[in-house]
Amino acid sequence: MAILLAAVVAGSWVYMVMIVVAARRWKAVPLPAPAAAAESVEAVSILKPLAGLDEGLEANLRTFFTQEYPKFEILFAVRV
Repeated sequence: MAILLAAVVAGSWVYMVMIVVAARRWKAVPLPAPAAAAESVEAVSILKPLAGLDEGLEANLRTFFTQEYPKFEILFAVRV
């Protein structure tokens, strides 16, 4: 029983050391410049289906146009 307890404690210590090393490595990586970050972001498409009466549509659409994501397109789908 003592050997099992010692193994668990030793494993916990090893895990803790690994976490500290990983955190220090992660903190050492410099953040990209804001302009470079905008270029590396993939573009997304927002699909907004429009059919029938939709209360609050103006406020809903306003959130699409005022978001801060750098590269996006808005596609409106209507039933013909």
